[in-house]
Amino acid sequence: MPAALILLAHHDDEFFLAPVIRDECAAGAAVSVAYLTHGSRFGAGSGEERIRESHAALARLGVAEPRIAELGAELGIHDGDLMHKAGAALAALTARYAAERFPRIYLMAWEGGHTDHDAAHAIGAAYGTRAQPAARRFEFPLYNCHRMAAGLFQVMRLGPGAGPMLERRLAPEEADEYLALFDSYGSQREVLAVLRPGIEQALTRRGSYRYRELTALHDLARPPHAGPLFYEQRFGTSFAEFRAALSSEGL
Repeated sequence: MPAALILLAHHDDEFFLAPVIRDECAAGAAVSVAYLTHGSRFGAGSGEERIRESHAALARLGVAEPRIAELGAELGIHDGDLMHKAGAALAALTARYAAERFPRIYLMAWEGGHTDHDAAHAIGAAYGTRAQPAARRFEFPLYNCHRMAAGLFQVMRLGPGAGPMLERRLAPEEADEYLALFDSYGSQREVLAVLRPGIEQALTRRGSYRYRELTALHDLARPPHAGPLFYEQRFGTSFAEFRAALSSEGL
């Protein structure tokens, strides 16, 4: 099939779908990537620097520059604010791709890791339902606390969801190449360092990349998993507050 859409919250989130992005491009798909925020919640690097790093990473994976949409920068949606501006992001997304049809849409997992990640999932789910009902939808994990002890989290491991897990085996040289790509985000090196051991575990020791095709959408009125969510522990935002913000935006 000729086209795929990838919806991302932040610059550097593309890394967590890198093997699939490369495979899509290698197969000749026209891959479109839309970012829904800009800047850095932690003040690491400028928004422009993060954009340059992500565009360079996407170029390495095969994505054409004209197919990258910086919706978050255009709308002034900063890292951390997406749940409060989800309606505007959905409207901009719908308008940007009004003339396109995507057989496949890739969403950030509904996993409770970062409020922007879950908001991006909710926006993408609504966009698919309203504007691309024939599209197959996939979700890919970043980090979450599903079945983890208090204070701990896991990286690149799927939480609960309806649909088959898809696994892409990685040769050792491929895993090394993706780790090098991860290390290329210079402005975010200190922020991302905490994730690197989990990424290395997934890519090199497990030797595979895993994501899921959604055969049924998540119930967005319910938390992604039982127990405290990562953003509840790390950022002090409760799921109830997050859900209320999305509801006020029409999602």
